Amino acid sequence: MYLQDRLRQLRGFAKPLTKVVLAVFLGLLAFELAQDFLWPGLPKWQSHAIEVMYAADLSGTVGYFALRVHNALYQQTLEENEKYKKSEEDLRRNKEWFRSLTEHGSDLITVIDQSGTILYESPSLERILGYRPIDRVGKSAFSLVHPEDVSHTRNVVERAFQKLGSTHTSEMRVHGQDGRWHVLEATGKTMLNQHGKPCGVINSRDITERKLAEDKLRLQTAALEATVNGIVIADRNGAITWINQAFTTLTGYSAEEVVGQNPRLLKSGFQDPAFYANLWSTITSGCSWHGELVNKRKDGVFYTDEMTITPVRDTQGEITHFIAIKRDITERKQLERQARQMSRLAALGQLIGGIAHEMKNPLFILTGRIQMAREKLAHQEYVALESDMKKIDEAGGRMKTIADRFMTIAKPVPPHQEQCSIQAILHKSMESLANELTQNRIRVTTAFASDLPEIRSDPRQLYEVFLNLMQNAVQAMTHVPGERLLTISAAREGTWVVARIQDNGPGIASEHRAGLFEPFFAAQQEEQGIGLGLWIVRSTLMMLKGEIVCESEAGQGTTFIVRLPINAEESKP
Repeated sequence: MYLQDRLRQLRGFAKPLTKVVLAVFLGLLAFELAQDFLWPGLPKWQSHAIEVMYAADLSGTVGYFALRVHNALYQQTLEENEKYKKSEEDLRRNKEWFRSLTEHGSDLITVIDQSGTILYESPSLERILGYRPIDRVGKSAFSLVHPEDVSHTRNVVERAFQKLGSTHTSEMRVHGQDGRWHVLEATGKTMLNQHGKPCGVINSRDITERKLAEDKLRLQTAALEATVNGIVIADRNGAITWINQAFTTLTGYSAEEVVGQNPRLLKSGFQDPAFYANLWSTITSGCSWHGELVNKRKDGVFYTDEMTITPVRDTQGEITHFIAIKRDITERKQLERQARQMSRLAALGQLIGGIAHEMKNPLFILTGRIQMAREKLAHQEYVALESDMKKIDEAGGRMKTIADRFMTIAKPVPPHQEQCSIQAILHKSMESLANELTQNRIRVTTAFASDLPEIRSDPRQLYEVFLNLMQNAVQAMTHVPGERLLTISAAREGTWVVARIQDNGPGIASEHRAGLFEPFFAAQQEEQGIGLGLWIVRSTLMMLKGEIVCESEAGQGTTFIVRLPINAEESKP
């Protein structure tokens, strides 16, 4: 290429030089002819002198042009040398750049021949798979490939060599020096090397971590799709970006219908705007929200949705998405309503049973005394009728009291607040039980503090409370051998008046104390004689803003502690 350029340059200078030489030659020839005609007698030496002058002229002209050609060619040569040097420098730099890319790049570059033998491995082999490149050159490129991937990899290589210049991409598992299988994504191209022989240049990238992440994402997506709960993912503005199949089953909406939409398309109108404002405020503040709401399916059917919404943050802590987990609890809510109805019916049955149980004893006394009165009337024993009439009257009063208690349960009567003395109410309760205390040989001791203040409460209801507690104590001590002792005390403790009713009966077993104040507890523990009384006592004290606790140990007696606020209006509700 260089010689051809020089010949072209010489041909460019030869044309004008030829014209000059030809002109000089013709001029010399013309001079020779003119000399014979013009100066026929010119001496020979003069003719030769003129010819020498013309010859010198010709030589000078040719030399001049030769010098010009030399200078031009020399200058051109210098320029070509500079270009050649610059090209060599650029080529050297390119080689260094490509060598740097090969040696320090993140990808692995492999050159193989048509049989699959490795001709070259880039230095990145040691970083990616742990092998030294020099140890792999000359070995089969398939020796480290997973047995299950060898056949496919060989087929790809064979197809590539069948058509030089073609490019092929495939994935394979390759065994690393660390014992792990690395997934490589390889892209290769076949070409002729500097010796004119086919070779394949393969660029491989380790995608093991990416494949693991893809597998994990695929597993998570499959899990989300398989769950029976509806799952919705929305962006930070509330637009739906993904749903699972359970959401479609739950709401009737497909992914095509809801992606890009706001979840408000499920609104039923049962919740007011304040409900949704609170929900949105909770999740945008970074907190999770859990609750129940009524939504509407695509077909217009309402359902109860139990939902948990959790915000998702990026690495900077900014909320990017919201994940909602939804569950249809319509059937469960219906069952709960049915259970509550059944519970009310059962409670009503227990209430009726409780009434019958409480009425049984006074009713037995009433019917028995009436029968005795009839017999005395038949025998005209009028004097003895007075005691029967008294017992009948007491049994009737007792039945009225029981009826009033159950009326209180069914329709509580607001307490009648007035100033009252706890000490006086306790004495009145003891007087009402004087006959039972005497018959059961129960000794009563009292201890009332001298500074016991009056309180503002309902004295009638407090009388029923203390009477019930004392009756329980009497019943508990009925079969106690030896001394039977009932201790009644009251004292001021801060803003409370605390009354204690203590017996030395058999006490209450620990397994029974947990349900002591539950309704109908005595239906299962009739020997305790508690009945509905303690439930009524606690309900009454709660209405009076008071409290009651029980302290008891089996074989150590029982103490009921009643705490009443000195001023009910100032006590906690």
